[in-house]
Amino acid sequence: MLVDDVKEVISKPFGEVVASPISLKLLRCFSLLYLSGGQPRTCTNSQRHYYQVLTKNGIEMAENYDKAKTRTCKPAWDGLKYIPATARHWSSELITDEQAQKLLNEGHLREIDFQILPGKTEPQYSEGELNCIIEIAEALKAGTTKKSLREKYKDVELIGEKPCNAKLINELIKEAEKSL
Repeated sequence: MLVDDVKEVISKPFGEVVASPISLKLLRCFSLLYLSGGQPRTCTNSQRHYYQVLTKNGIEMAENYDKAKTRTCKPAWDGLKYIPATARHWSSELITDEQAQKLLNEGHLREIDFQILPGKTEPQYSEGELNCIIEIAEALKAGTTKKSLREKYKDVELIGEKPCNAKLINELIKEAEKSL
């Protein structure tokens, strides 16, 4: 886990870190936590700066990074998103469920900012919707176009228990494409 790597790096004095293979862990940790996986500089002055930053809040950032790997939310943006009210950038890869829920509750983010909301799991489908997904997948395999599928389901009133509309049809087509 990244927390263990950060603890190992900051447990030693900087002179010992920079003169050993632990400097690679320093660079890796800083890259993942602060550069979104980007390439850090490798000069001694930069490594000293990275070490100082990690000693300030590296453990907290690493814990958030590990939490983000087990989260259920899926942001709809890629990379960084600046939220003026919080005066900080939020990484789509590092935001945790708790942080996302807090930002939603405070009105800084909206439901549209997430493909999957925090605390939710993948969408659950009724039996009728699952049958429709299977039918759409088979039609797509046979070479039917998405446009003709939308036309086919245009006059259907209900799929499963949900009213049939363009949004539901597009969602079911996406699910069917995943299974191909």
